[in-house]
Amino acid sequence: MLAVQGPPGGSPQDLVEHVDQIMEEHPVQFLFTKTLVGPDNASAVFRAATPEDHRRLALAEQRAQQARIWGVFCAEALQRIGRRADKPDRGDPGSCGTRGSFGGADPDLDIRGVFLVCSRSR
Repeated sequence: MLAVQGPPGGSPQDLVEHVDQIMEEHPVQFLFTKTLVGPDNASAVFRAATPEDHRRLALAEQRAQQARIWGVFCAEALQRIGRRADKPDRGDPGSCGTRGSFGGADPDLDIRGVFLVCSRSR
């Protein structure tokens, strides 16, 4: 099921709606200028002073937070796939095209997972 997951945080429209809701429910955090500082030389990378700047920064922060959370689960899933006995064989490209190789109810979904594993393992 890893291959059929959407982007972390949901679709762009879902994320926009979520950030709009946060900005409406908690407006105080968006009243003051917020400066994003770079990791290397402590210089300002981005300044959010206007409502649009705050919205843009909040969208990026929410997407990044969701990606960090999703990454933990994705890494675990890839490790589990790597430990499986029935994983595709690197030396045999034909094993990547075997329908239903993960034994799921929907072979079309299974094959997407197999292609993800094959492309990731090379």
